[in-house]
Amino acid sequence: MAGGEIHANIVETILTGRYPRSLPAWLEVVYLLALACRGGGGCSSAGAWAAAPRSGLVLFVAVAPPAFFAFLHDWVLPVAELQTG
Repeated sequence: MAGGEIHANIVETILTGRYPRSLPAWLEVVYLLALACRGGGGCSSAGAWAAAPRSGLVLFVAVAPPAFFAFLHDWVLPVAELQTG
């Protein structure tokens, strides 16, 4: 987002009272472990170059539905690392 869109989203968030929230810690751990196992599991049976397209498709299918569900419930999914504290 750029310029006025940022301010418009801030105002919309304040007016509706729908603030983004972090996932519960246990659900964040389950989500990250599931993605790590699925992402790494595809490369163990074949070479990395042969498994990349298949793993990419599987990860897309494994990430898109949870991301949509999280969006509907105003949850922020972890992107890079588990946040503690």
